[in-house]
Amino acid sequence: IWDAVNDPMIGSLADRTKTKMGRYRPWMLGGAIGLIPMVILLFWAHPDWSVGARTAYGCILYFVTVVASTSWNIPYAALNGVISPYPTERASFSSYRIFISSLACSLATAIFLPMVARFGGAEGNNVRGYLLAAVVVCCLAIPFVFTSILGTREVMKAPPAQKFHAKEMRDCFLKNPPLLIVCFAFLVYGFLNYGRMTVGMYYFTYVWGNAGLFTLYATFNGIMAAAAAFFSAALVRLCRGKRGALLVSYGGSFILNMILFFLSPANASSTLVLILLFAAGALNGFCTALLYGMIGDTVEYGQWKTGVRADGLCSSGTSFMLKLGGAIAPTLLLAMLAANGYVEG
Repeated sequence: IWDAVNDPMIGSLADRTKTKMGRYRPWMLGGAIGLIPMVILLFWAHPDWSVGARTAYGCILYFVTVVASTSWNIPYAALNGVISPYPTERASFSSYRIFISSLACSLATAIFLPMVARFGGAEGNNVRGYLLAAVVVCCLAIPFVFTSILGTREVMKAPPAQKFHAKEMRDCFLKNPPLLIVCFAFLVYGFLNYGRMTVGMYYFTYVWGNAGLFTLYATFNGIMAAAAAFFSAALVRLCRGKRGALLVSYGGSFILNMILFFLSPANASSTLVLILLFAAGALNGFCTALLYGMIGDTVEYGQWKTGVRADGLCSSGTSFMLKLGGAIAPTLLLAMLAANGYVEG
């Protein structure tokens, strides 16, 4: 519910911003300054506090962190549409962005728990371990954060006389069918990806009897997605457009997931399953780069139809649908586990 308000609020405020740095980079700067310490505090556990105090601490801190995260993420997504007037360049930038972020996620996944164990020491102090591991990851992110802000320039400007009231905000979506299609694609993307990661540990633990395979899968899946994202521009050329490339990627992902659904230790090996999952991860990398590369195109279509350029608001719409899909999938899947009598162990 909060994201339904938070995302379009930040997006529309960013669209209205006018500074020497542009519309979106000031929000990225403010979001980063707030987000980095908030993430560290989220990983600072207080087991000696009462349950009520810990619950209040977690809820309030997470609420504030979501605002800081949105203040970074929405303008960051919008930035891709204003750093070049050329769709092919924006598609390339999007592929490089997903390539680097996927590698970064894989790296963070691979090193985090080992750092927790190392910082926790021989006594296994997980409170200290998680806190210091979060500090290290956040410190590693700082140079990349400020490179994104200070190393870019917004060249696409909103019309000087642009009005941005409730009617214009509504028209940005209702008069922009391509944006609605991309929003739906983000909903499907969020459902599939968050759903898969939600059940991943259960799947490898109880179906294949090896929880360690999940770490292997999560790490190398990100690497495969990164490699595919890097070459997404080539897929666009091969399929003669982003739409064809996206249809091929989604279609291939659907086929692989259907095959995986019917595989079990009785008829396949874990090696085959991992190979198919990594192939699905590569297709997912294509989807990710293509979807984010399409947002700028839908913004320009909306500007042609309504006279309003709203990169931030359009990005907030795709972000909300991504989070909605990501909320539906874990909720549905965990409810299914509970309904079928799941008992841990």
